[in-house]
Amino acid sequence: PPKKCIHKWTGHTKGVQAIEFFPGYGHLLLSGSMDGKVKIWDVLTDKLVRRTYSGHDAAVRDINFSKDGSKFLSTGYDRFIRLWDTETGTCIKTFTNRKMPYTVRFFPL
Repeated sequence: PPKKCIHKWTGHTKGVQAIEFFPGYGHLLLSGSMDGKVKIWDVLTDKLVRRTYSGHDAAVRDINFSKDGSKFLSTGYDRFIRLWDTETGTCIKTFTNRKMPYTVRFFPL
């Protein structure tokens, strides 16, 4: 078990459902929350939030970076999957089949 808390990230208003480190480097952390927001955090230097991605009308269920980290997918209880540009924060595309997606992944891995 962990011995002591090194740092506590605060910024989401509800519980965090999913986290993922930036591929290859791990200097950024992506978090998806029950507040319907996705945030990207700097985990190496100042440990602050770098950007907040707003687009889901309900809690975020899962997140996944693309292989190079330039994009990421998020899925939520609003029954939508969103493709985001990591750098600009824009939602590139929205997908739905009107069913609840529980997980989301890029393919090929």
